[in-house]
Amino acid sequence: GLDDKFSLFELAKLRRIQGRNREAEQLYLKSLSVQPEIKYPIESDINIELGRIYAGFGNAKEAQKRYTKGLDRICLEKNIYGELGELYLSLRKYKEAEENLEKSIKLFPNDIKTNLNLAVVYRKLLKDEKTKQILNKLLLNKRIRL
Repeated sequence: GLDDKFSLFELAKLRRIQGRNREAEQLYLKSLSVQPEIKYPIESDINIELGRIYAGFGNAKEAQKRYTKGLDRICLEKNIYGELGELYLSLRKYKEAEENLEKSIKLFPNDIKTNLNLAVVYRKLLKDEKTKQILNKLLLNKRIRL
């Protein structure tokens, strides 16, 4: 039935796609409270999704809490540090943005968005040499057409 963790998780994702973020938030929270019959690391995915919702609401404190919980057992294919860095950049918290974006670059050295965000952060922090290094690296990337 709809009371199982996975159904609630999938329904919440559907609500997100529909732009119904408040409903999605409630479904994710309900999903977290359900104990699954089988152990599966879905908790981190739910927390990451909640982090994204709270980031969208502009609630940095709650977003960071959820992202951090999700990072405990997260698979490395998700660019969570990049998302956190972007959140801090939007809040003009440049030191925190730098910290998270640098972690992200270690995992995803060629991610264009992360590189651009980090270049912006370095520029804001007046780290011109580092800004130049990133922009030069991006200019060598064949996927970017300027």
